[in-house]
Amino acid sequence: MEKIISKQSKYNFEETIKVLKNYLESKDFKILCTIDHAEAAHKAGLNLENTVLLVFGNPKAGTLLMQDSRFMGLELPLKLLIYEENNKTKIAYFEIAEYDKFNLKEKDILKNIEILYNNIGKEIS
Repeated sequence: MEKIISKQSKYNFEETIKVLKNYLESKDFKILCTIDHAEAAHKAGLNLENTVLLVFGNPKAGTLLMQDSRFMGLELPLKLLIYEENNKTKIAYFEIAEYDKFNLKEKDILKNIEILYNNIGKEIS
């Protein structure tokens, strides 16, 4: 089972999304899409607290990982879940150690992804 890392944001929900998008773009990551799960739930007649999936990537790094193991395509692009819980905004992502299952040679890229996620946590806390 994959381990999920969750961190609380000092910003409100909308501001957290804005801060994260700006930070990622400043680090040469492309925001590929933003999926609003709460909006989709609402359209289906259901309730869900604010929940957005931010999908982002860097083709230079991602391609090298997929050249190492095509199955990394199941994990990439990278994702951040931004959600509200008990009136607090949080982010969540999978622990990078979970990628060990792919026996990748590109350990430097994995380390950089881990550093990125740690820096994202610092950016919002």
